[in-house]
Amino acid sequence: MPKYITSSYEDATHLALFGFHGRPANLVVSVLDPDSDAPDFRKGALLMGCDHQKHVRLDLYDAMDPTPSHGGIDEHFVDALKELAASIHEDDLVLVRCKGGISRSPATAISLMAIRAGLDWPLAKAAVSSFLKENTRAVPNALLVREVDRLMGYSGKFECLVREQCGSRRG
Repeated sequence: MPKYITSSYEDATHLALFGFHGRPANLVVSVLDPDSDAPDFRKGALLMGCDHQKHVRLDLYDAMDPTPSHGGIDEHFVDALKELAASIHEDDLVLVRCKGGISRSPATAISLMAIRAGLDWPLAKAAVSSFLKENTRAVPNALLVREVDRLMGYSGKFECLVREQCGSRRG
């Protein structure tokens, strides 16, 4: 099973290079505001010798509910998640980063887990539960969780699981 780690922008370079127990990440996913001017992680990674890593940028505002200026999750984002999930291998170390490493990156990581599990709800539940127990600061973006629940046909089970695991973490 792939290993997922999440981080803030600030911690991402170290984690990309040294990852988990000294193993570098082979996939780095940056979840950024669409209008973000965050530095391009790929340039720094190449300078540091991480040319083996695949880098993907996903645009998503850190909003819990869509607004006119910060819309919801569109089909392009969902298609990108599906494509990304299909490209992840069993032995991959996947680093997902966002500004704070608390909302969008954990939501993206658990969404990738759920999409990879497909209709196998027990597998998705086990992977997501394990990740959330290990990542005690995570408060996954509810909008993304809700959309993936709908996409996968989990009938609210995915959203409920995340709410149960992270309910006390929400402000």
